[in-house]
Amino acid sequence: MPPKPLPRIPVDTKWFVDAMAAAGLSQNETAARIKMDRGSFSKTLRGIRRLQAPEMAALAKVLGVDVGDVFAHSGALGKPGKTKAPSLLPPGGPSLVGTLSWPSGEVDWTLGEPDGAFALRVTGGLLDGALVHGRPGDLDADGIHQGIVVLEDGRVLFRKFRKSFAKGRFDLAETFEMGFREDDVRVQKVFEVVGIGQIGV
Repeated sequence: MPPKPLPRIPVDTKWFVDAMAAAGLSQNETAARIKMDRGSFSKTLRGIRRLQAPEMAALAKVLGVDVGDVFAHSGALGKPGKTKAPSLLPPGGPSLVGTLSWPSGEVDWTLGEPDGAFALRVTGGLLDGALVHGRPGDLDADGIHQGIVVLEDGRVLFRKFRKSFAKGRFDLAETFEMGFREDDVRVQKVFEVVGIGQIGV
C-alpha cells in the first residue's frame, strides 16, 4: 500500500500571485530575486514546500509588502490570509498583554494571562514590532495548530502543536520546523492565534 501523501500547506496562492502582479514581477523573476530556484518557488506556491523565515523577509522586500502579511498568507497559521480577524477582537481592539520573543517563541504575560482576546508585541526577528492576536483555544481540537501553549512546567511558548495520545498531552515544534521535536508534553492551556499584523493598540 503506497504511503499517504503529506497534507498540503494552506498557502494563499492567489494573494502571492496578486502581489507579484502588483510588483510587476513574474513567478520566475520573483524566484530569481529572492535567490530561490524556480522549482522550489513553484512548490512553495502550491503548498508542497514550507516558506522559511529568511525567504519570507526577502519576499516581503521584493514584493514591497509587510513581512507579517507574507507570514500570514504563507499558510504558517494553518489557514490562508489570516492577517486580521476584527470580528474576534473586542471593541476598541485587543488588550496588549505582553511580548513574544522571536525566534525563541517565548511569551511573557506582562499584564497577566488573558481570559479573552489579546495581543502580544513581537520582539526581534523578521516580525519585530508586529502584533500577534489571539484568543483562548480548545485543548480538545484535532489537527495541527499554531498558537500559544501554557506548559505544566510554567513555560509559555508560541508553537506548532497537535494532540498526543494521552489527554492533555501534545507534540510541539517551533513554527517553521517540519517535524515535532518535543513529544508528549503536558499542556495546561492553549491560545489560538487569529492574526498577525499591525492593528494598533
